[in-house]
Amino acid sequence: EPVALSQRQSTALAGEIYRSWADTQRPVRSHSVTVDERGSVTDDDDLEGEEAGLAYEATIAMLDRVKEQGDVSALEPMFGAIIEKLLIAQGISSVTAQSRRLLLEAFWLALRDAMDVQRRGAGGDFSPDPKAGRFPEWVSPNGEAKRGSSEAIKGSAKVSVKGLLESWWTESKATGLKERTYKGYRTTI
Repeated sequence: EPVALSQRQSTALAGEIYRSWADTQRPVRSHSVTVDERGSVTDDDDLEGEEAGLAYEATIAMLDRVKEQGDVSALEPMFGAIIEKLLIAQGISSVTAQSRRLLLEAFWLALRDAMDVQRRGAGGDFSPDPKAGRFPEWVSPNGEAKRGSSEAIKGSAKVSVKGLLESWWTESKATGLKERTYKGYRTTI
């Protein structure tokens, strides 16, 4: 039977991923490929400063465009696989349709906030993030708090934005999305 999650529980799960994405202690890592007029490929795996800031701004703009469509289900291809991994790590096999909507909204906001933290860091602003405290501790539907749940995710807590995109594309190919959608997201990221 699908489990009903509260807004608080949805936000707590999104916080698991937010903490990983917003970690400014890690070096800013971006990935871009440039092809010049001769067909030579330059692979830049370490954008810094202004270039990294622009990459994060582009990601925020892309997230805003997806959200502006007004259909929360449009967020499913972006976050579905990650949400499933987190739910399974918490022992939840399925959630109600309302809970799924809450999770998608919470994950969208968590990623957007995390990209803003990274954008500020790329610009040299490493001040404490005022939004980091908004994520409550996870309390399962049976009322048990689960400490150290980041460790239970096994690797999902340390997902790069590029890794997120690749995981999303692997999951989304089966839904019939066109490769140009993937290429557009990859370029933005």
